[in-house]
Amino acid sequence: MRVAFLHSLLRMDEKLLLDELARRPGVSVYLLDDRQLHCQLAAGPPPADLVLARSVSHSRTVYALRLYEAA
Repeated sequence: MRVAFLHSLLRMDEKLLLDELARRPGVSVYLLDDRQLHCQLAAGPPPADLVLARSVSHSRTVYALRLYEAA
């Protein structure tokens, strides 16, 4: 399973979630910092089976999740 972890700051909660996901066999996690996220509309976002949105900024989270839903 491919998990996209959308974040802005890695707080203690996010670190605990990442540690738990790292222990799971068959789960690959890649971090998406919403402050650094640039997406080509033609290419779409990176493929993921699950997107965990843990960003501090609500508006950036909404727009990033819309890109994933549209892909």
